[in-house]
Amino acid sequence: MKTLLLVDDSPAFREIAQLMLGYLGYRVIVSCDGTDAVAMAVKTAPNLILMDINMPHLNGPQTVAAIRKQPTIQTIPIVAVTADPFWEIDLKFREFGFDGFLSKPFTLQQLQQSLDGLLQSR
Repeated sequence: MKTLLLVDDSPAFREIAQLMLGYLGYRVIVSCDGTDAVAMAVKTAPNLILMDINMPHLNGPQTVAAIRKQPTIQTIPIVAVTADPFWEIDLKFREFGFDGFLSKPFTLQQLQQSLDGLLQSR
């Protein structure tokens, strides 16, 4: 079973995403902010990280930068998640070190395709 770290400050989104990810067969670890996400990633070394862009303490890009500095977890695929579609259009997510992008809201099929594509390419 693949482990996924879900990082988002919205309890409602975390609940929905956890259900979707569980349905897809992922073991889900949850974090609600960037600072905690870095510690959780180091501790658990998940197969993949699904991360919101706008969070307290450390935002998504700052959190990705901190993760990429950790030798043991720097290559974990990280998917940016945001309701701002301009992140995808402008390819900003790549500039900040994310490996993929999902626009909120997304379907179960979109989630599965994004995650499967990243895991297969690794």
